[in-house]
Amino acid sequence: MKTISIVAPNGVRIADGIKTIEVRSWTPEVSPDEDLLIVENKRYLKVEGDVDPDGYAVAVVRVAKVRTFDRKDISAACATSFAEGYYSWELTHVRKLQNPFPVVARRGIYETDFSFRPLNRQDFSILQKWLAEPHVREWWHDDLNAEEIEARYGPRVDGTEPTHVYIIIKDTKPIGIIQWYLWSDYPDHAAQLGADGTAAGIDLAIG
Repeated sequence: MKTISIVAPNGVRIADGIKTIEVRSWTPEVSPDEDLLIVENKRYLKVEGDVDPDGYAVAVVRVAKVRTFDRKDISAACATSFAEGYYSWELTHVRKLQNPFPVVARRGIYETDFSFRPLNRQDFSILQKWLAEPHVREWWHDDLNAEEIEARYGPRVDGTEPTHVYIIIKDTKPIGIIQWYLWSDYPDHAAQLGADGTAAGIDLAIG
């Protein structure tokens, strides 16, 4: 997935919809219908090859339009001044990540090495460990034993329950799970949360 690092606090400002324009001295090789992962890090990367291992993915956006930076863009860009020779990237389709996860920050636009594969029963032991982690349990409330893991996730692996679960792979290492479902398949839960029955739900946990 194409990725760009933004120095704090502007990554979170993008995720929160406060910053809607990114200003750069160069134009991105990203099409308007292509997702771009926003990684927030703590320092500027000034030298080619410089990286910051302490970045966190905070949102996914799209760059709808690129044009010449204008004075009227200062507020939307959360900028403090205006200068000639820069470009305004108009950010749309902002999707804030409810559970930010670590991603190395790099210069320019770069690819993150994430992949996904379906959950299988060989993953149940590591899944049990992830769900017991305090930062996961706080949101998922699923500190399950082995039998409970089988009861909960076995039908999803077998395809008899309409929740689709995948393991998130960073490089070659499993780091968490992501699952999606249609709210129409869970009408009682959708009504409880006030969810649109025509929408899909997504849950993410990094172990």
